Amino acid sequence: MQPALVPARVAAWLAASVCWIWLGCTIQPKIPITVDSRVDSLLQSEAIGILKVSEDHDKLSRYQFWLSEFPRDDILGMSVGDGRIYISYKLAALALYDRDHLWLLRHTVAHEIAHETAAHATRERVTRLNRGATAGVSAGDIGLPWYVRVLNYSTEQELEADRKGVHYWKLIGWDCRIWVTILEDFQKQGYTG
Repeated sequence: MQPALVPARVAAWLAASVCWIWLGCTIQPKIPITVDSRVDSLLQSEAIGILKVSEDHDKLSRYQFWLSEFPRDDILGMSVGDGRIYISYKLAALALYDRDHLWLLRHTVAHEIAHETAAHATRERVTRLNRGATAGVSAGDIGLPWYVRVLNYSTEQELEADRKGVHYWKLIGWDCRIWVTILEDFQKQGYTG
Protein backbone atom coordinates (compact mmCIF):
# COMPACT_ATOMS: atom_id res chain seq x y z
CA MET A 1 0.00 0.00 0.00
CA GLN A 2 1.26 3.45 -0.94
CA PRO A 3 0.92 6.40 1.45
CA ALA A 4 -1.68 8.97 0.44
CA LEU A 5 -0.17 12.06 -1.12
CA VAL A 6 -1.02 15.37 0.53
CA PRO A 7 -2.18 18.00 -1.96
CA ALA A 8 0.25 20.96 -2.26
CA ARG A 9 -2.37 23.41 -0.97
CA VAL A 10 -2.87 21.43 2.22
CA ALA A 11 0.87 20.99 2.71
CA ALA A 12 1.42 24.75 2.38
CA TRP A 13 -1.37 25.46 4.88
CA LEU A 14 0.10 22.94 7.33
CA ALA A 15 3.55 24.44 7.01
CA ALA A 16 2.17 27.94 7.65
CA SER A 17 0.20 26.68 10.64
CA VAL A 18 3.25 25.01 12.11
CA CYS A 19 5.22 28.23 11.67
CA TRP A 20 2.43 30.26 13.27
CA ILE A 21 1.84 27.94 16.23
CA TRP A 22 5.28 26.56 17.02
CA LEU A 23 7.62 29.32 16.02
CA GLY A 24 5.42 32.27 16.84
CA CYS A 25 5.69 33.70 13.34
CA THR A 26 3.67 36.79 12.63
CA ILE A 27 2.34 38.00 9.35
CA GLN A 28 1.92 41.71 9.80
CA PRO A 29 1.87 43.99 6.80
CA LYS A 30 3.94 47.13 7.19
CA ILE A 31 3.41 50.47 5.54
CA PRO A 32 6.37 51.03 3.19
CA ILE A 33 8.87 53.58 4.50
CA THR A 34 11.40 55.88 2.85
CA VAL A 35 14.86 56.55 4.25
CA ASP A 36 16.25 60.07 3.86
CA SER A 37 18.40 61.23 6.77
CA ARG A 38 17.95 64.99 6.21
CA VAL A 39 14.16 64.76 5.95
CA ASP A 40 13.97 62.27 8.81
CA SER A 41 16.04 64.58 11.01
CA LEU A 42 13.54 67.40 10.43
CA LEU A 43 10.60 65.09 11.16
CA GLN A 44 12.14 63.77 14.39
CA SER A 45 13.02 67.27 15.59
CA GLU A 46 9.51 68.63 14.98
CA ALA A 47 7.87 65.55 16.50
CA ILE A 48 9.96 65.68 19.67
CA GLY A 49 9.16 69.37 20.12
CA ILE A 50 5.44 68.63 19.95
CA LEU A 51 5.67 65.51 22.10
CA LYS A 52 7.42 67.45 24.86
CA VAL A 53 4.27 69.57 25.42
CA SER A 54 1.83 66.66 25.01
CA GLU A 55 0.36 64.37 27.64
CA ASP A 56 2.98 61.82 26.60
CA HIS A 57 5.96 64.11 27.34
CA ASP A 58 7.33 61.40 29.61
CA LYS A 59 6.89 58.63 27.00
CA LEU A 60 9.06 59.90 24.15
CA SER A 61 10.69 56.50 23.64
CA ARG A 62 7.26 54.96 22.99
CA TYR A 63 6.94 56.90 19.73
CA GLN A 64 8.29 55.99 16.31
CA PHE A 65 8.01 58.29 13.31
CA TRP A 66 8.54 57.11 9.75
CA LEU A 67 8.48 58.73 6.34
CA SER A 68 6.29 57.07 3.75
CA GLU A 69 5.65 57.76 0.08
CA PHE A 70 1.92 57.15 0.22
CA PRO A 71 0.51 56.25 -3.22
CA ARG A 72 -2.24 58.84 -2.63
CA ASP A 73 -0.81 62.38 -2.51
CA ASP A 74 -3.53 63.76 -0.23
CA ILE A 75 -2.55 61.49 2.66
CA LEU A 76 -0.27 63.58 4.84
CA GLY A 77 0.05 61.39 7.90
CA MET A 78 -1.31 58.38 9.69
CA SER A 79 -1.22 57.14 13.27
CA VAL A 80 -1.71 53.41 13.66
CA GLY A 81 -1.52 52.96 17.44
CA ASP A 82 1.26 52.08 19.87
CA GLY A 83 3.02 55.37 19.11
CA ARG A 84 3.62 54.49 15.45
CA ILE A 85 3.16 57.47 13.14
CA TYR A 86 3.77 57.66 9.39
CA ILE A 87 4.25 61.04 7.71
CA SER A 88 4.21 61.83 3.99
CA TYR A 89 7.77 61.89 2.70
CA LYS A 90 6.79 64.41 0.03
CA LEU A 91 5.37 66.81 2.64
CA ALA A 92 8.39 66.51 4.93
CA ALA A 93 10.84 66.94 2.02
CA LEU A 94 9.04 70.12 0.91
CA ALA A 95 9.12 71.36 4.52
CA LEU A 96 12.93 71.45 4.35
CA TYR A 97 12.76 74.35 1.88
CA ASP A 98 9.31 75.94 2.17
CA ARG A 99 7.89 77.62 5.28
CA ASP A 100 4.25 76.92 4.33
CA HIS A 101 5.01 73.21 4.06
CA LEU A 102 6.89 73.36 7.37
CA TRP A 103 3.72 74.64 9.05
CA LEU A 104 1.68 71.96 7.30
CA LEU A 105 4.17 69.34 8.55
CA ARG A 106 3.84 70.70 12.09
CA HIS A 107 0.06 70.59 11.76
CA THR A 108 0.13 67.00 10.52
CA VAL A 109 2.55 65.78 13.20
CA ALA A 110 0.60 67.47 16.02
CA HIS A 111 -2.67 66.04 14.68
CA GLU A 112 -1.26 62.49 14.47
CA ILE A 113 0.32 62.73 17.92
CA ALA A 114 -3.08 63.83 19.22
CA HIS A 115 -4.65 60.67 17.75
CA GLU A 116 -2.07 58.68 19.72
CA THR A 117 -2.47 60.54 23.02
CA ALA A 118 -6.24 60.09 22.71
CA ALA A 119 -5.74 56.36 22.01
CA HIS A 120 -8.00 56.55 18.96
CA ALA A 121 -6.47 53.48 17.33
CA THR A 122 -7.24 51.30 20.33
CA ARG A 123 -10.73 52.40 21.29
CA GLU A 124 -12.99 49.37 20.90
CA ARG A 125 -16.14 51.47 20.58
CA VAL A 126 -14.71 53.29 17.58
CA THR A 127 -13.53 50.10 15.94
CA ARG A 128 -17.08 48.76 16.02
CA LEU A 129 -18.50 51.98 14.61
CA ASN A 130 -16.09 51.87 11.69
CA ARG A 131 -16.47 48.20 10.76
CA GLY A 132 -18.85 48.94 7.91
CA ALA A 133 -17.04 52.03 6.67
CA THR A 134 -16.27 52.03 2.98
CA ALA A 135 -15.15 55.64 2.48
CA GLY A 136 -11.78 57.02 3.50
CA VAL A 137 -8.33 55.53 3.16
CA SER A 138 -7.90 52.04 1.76
CA ALA A 139 -4.96 49.67 2.12
CA GLY A 140 -3.81 50.45 -1.42
CA ASP A 141 -3.84 54.18 -0.66
CA ILE A 142 -1.06 53.68 1.89
CA GLY A 143 0.95 51.02 0.08
CA LEU A 144 -0.44 47.88 1.71
CA PRO A 145 -1.84 44.77 0.00
CA TRP A 146 -5.51 44.76 -1.02
CA TYR A 147 -6.49 42.22 1.63
CA VAL A 148 -5.57 44.48 4.55
CA ARG A 149 -8.54 46.28 6.04
CA VAL A 150 -8.08 49.88 7.15
CA LEU A 151 -10.44 51.31 9.78
CA ASN A 152 -10.68 55.07 9.42
CA TYR A 153 -11.11 57.43 12.35
CA SER A 154 -14.55 58.94 12.90
CA THR A 155 -15.30 62.62 12.33
CA GLU A 156 -15.47 63.08 16.09
CA GLN A 157 -11.99 61.63 16.51
CA GLU A 158 -10.61 63.83 13.73
CA LEU A 159 -12.07 66.91 15.42
CA GLU A 160 -10.68 65.81 18.78
CA ALA A 161 -7.23 65.38 17.22
CA ASP A 162 -7.48 68.89 15.77
CA ARG A 163 -8.49 70.36 19.15
CA LYS A 164 -5.63 68.61 20.91
CA GLY A 165 -3.17 69.52 18.15
CA VAL A 166 -4.09 73.21 18.36
CA HIS A 167 -3.59 72.98 22.14
CA TYR A 168 -0.05 71.62 21.59
CA TRP A 169 0.66 74.52 19.24
CA LYS A 170 -0.57 76.97 21.87
CA LEU A 171 1.70 75.40 24.51
CA ILE A 172 4.68 75.70 22.16
CA GLY A 173 3.78 79.32 21.38
CA TRP A 174 3.04 78.89 17.68
CA ASP A 175 0.42 81.07 16.01
CA CYS A 176 -2.78 78.98 16.05
CA ARG A 177 -4.27 81.16 13.29
CA ILE A 178 -1.94 79.27 10.93
CA TRP A 179 -3.73 76.03 11.92
CA VAL A 180 -7.08 77.63 11.11
CA THR A 181 -5.76 78.86 7.75
CA ILE A 182 -4.56 75.32 6.93
CA LEU A 183 -8.02 73.90 7.68
CA GLU A 184 -9.69 76.65 5.62
CA ASP A 185 -7.38 75.82 2.70
CA PHE A 186 -8.26 72.13 3.06
CA GLN A 187 -11.94 73.03 2.90
CA LYS A 188 -11.48 75.22 -0.21
CA GLN A 189 -9.66 72.37 -1.96
CA GLY A 190 -12.29 69.79 -0.97
CA TYR A 191 -9.62 67.85 0.93
CA THR A 192 -11.07 64.91 2.82
CA GLY A 193 -7.85 63.41 4.18
